[in-house]
Amino acid sequence: MPVTIAENVNEHIDNNERDKVNQFNDNPGYGGQQITVKIAGKKLTVAHVTFGKGTHHVSVFYRRESDEFQILGVGQHAGKKEGKTLYNALWEGNDSRRVAVLVQ
Repeated sequence: MPVTIAENVNEHIDNNERDKVNQFNDNPGYGGQQITVKIAGKKLTVAHVTFGKGTHHVSVFYRRESDEFQILGVGQHAGKKEGKTLYNALWEGNDSRRVAVLVQ
């Protein structure tokens, strides 16, 4: 099953995030769940899975089409906003800057 990653995300993830993305590549989609997120005012339906615990955890946000997986974002839990889970993530199309990803 081919896995692609947004170019800007791949260029700017740190070593811990790269390790978790490699874990995802080894078994794409395992344990993932569909969620709706809001990024810069836009709602998207994606799947996500979290690897690791504590300060070393990383969530991978992706879409699946047939047997292909596309990683759109990689980030970490950043608390809550308005009672909803918030992530701080590198996201497709946002260069090296991390964006707020709010679970709806």
